[in-house]
Amino acid sequence: MIIIPINLLFGAFESYPTSTANLAFGRINMNCKGNILDIINEPSSIINFNMKGGEVIWNRPFQINELQQTAFASAFIYKNWGIGISASTFGNNIYNESMLVISVAKSVKMRLSLGANLILYQLKITDYGTAHAPGLSASMRYNINNDWDWVTTVRNINFPKIGASKDELPQVITTGFVGTIHEILTIATEWEQDLEYKGAIKFGVMVKPFKQLLFSVGYVSNPGQLTVGLSININKIYFEYGTIAYNDLGLFTHQLGIGVNLDRR
Repeated sequence: MIIIPINLLFGAFESYPTSTANLAFGRINMNCKGNILDIINEPSSIINFNMKGGEVIWNRPFQINELQQTAFASAFIYKNWGIGISASTFGNNIYNESMLVISVAKSVKMRLSLGANLILYQLKITDYGTAHAPGLSASMRYNINNDWDWVTTVRNINFPKIGASKDELPQVITTGFVGTIHEILTIATEWEQDLEYKGAIKFGVMVKPFKQLLFSVGYVSNPGQLTVGLSININKIYFEYGTIAYNDLGLFTHQLGIGVNLDRR
């Protein structure tokens, strides 16, 4: 008799969507330049960036043709409340993860914004069935001064489980700082801690030599990843490209994004 052990390559919902700008900026979770899609990770940013618009991203993880990730987000301000809705899908026609997210945010003091995400997770596996689970995430952004912000996010604080086997979805805590050193230079650093794995330090640099053009580079410590990308702004519309190089695998993930934020750009 031959016994073949089978292990999952990744847990469900480990690949959380992020904006193309943040992917190129060290795959940082906090919203660093006002991209609307980053409300999925930091809902409090709706207030901070006075959002009104939408954004779409698309990528092929690890250059695998059978896999793709797409996501959409829209946000607006209503009576001093930030409101957002977003959705994402990851996988292929056999295995698929999808999320529907409702975001709310509120400024509670002059420099402090709080936000929360109510999430519906869906996991669908062909010939096995479909499972759902609710999730709750939150974030806080504190404006230290006109140039620097401190941001903390907590993902899945309700410890959701999905499927017949009750697999726990990732619980992740992040905290970091983002600031402008010069009008053309923005830097950020962040600590990300998945409660099941070793933490990671993330670092990013953005350079904006022209009003319409921005370059980003970044690094993730665990596992080692290099990131790079650019953003092109035309009026209030932005087009973005970013890539991650996985040092240990010799593979890349390329991502495209397009969005509009009517009140900021």
